[in-house]
Amino acid sequence: MLKAVAIIGVLICLTILGVATPQAQEKTAIGGKLAFTFTDQKQVNVGDAEGHMLSLSQSSAKNASAAPGGFMDGADAINFSIGDLVKGNGPQFGYIMFAMGADTTFAKWEHPTTTIMSAEGKPTTTFKGTFNFIKGTGQYKDIQGGGDYTGVFTTPTTYTVEWKGDIAIKK
Repeated sequence: MLKAVAIIGVLICLTILGVATPQAQEKTAIGGKLAFTFTDQKQVNVGDAEGHMLSLSQSSAKNASAAPGGFMDGADAINFSIGDLVKGNGPQFGYIMFAMGADTTFAKWEHPTTTIMSAEGKPTTTFKGTFNFIKGTGQYKDIQGGGDYTGVFTTPTTYTVEWKGDIAIKK
């Protein structure tokens, strides 16, 4: 019994002193704006309900950093998206890559997409979601972090996204 209490005491001390856990990394605020254009898009009509479509698409943009420090300002952004939409509503997920020279970042994202028809029959499609970095190269090799974003379709083949979050580089 005394041995068990001593072991628990040592574990608690190690946890409190931070020996048993990695040190927290300094976070840096990031954010930006993107104006995407589809470069490839495939849609398949599921056929079980009116307007039920599965989609696979790729789009590209240039990142305009909106945070101090200019995270990936001017970087090429490539977005890969998978959607399961009924009349423009439903879940979407995918991956976004930012690339600038030898520096790249990859993040996984997800959001619900919402389409509202105006009285004139014009659709307004918006989305709001979250992302998490999963990999990086160059100076972002050990990137960690994530954030959130909002977006709106400006035409059937273009959309804008505003995003913000934070990162840390694991040491």
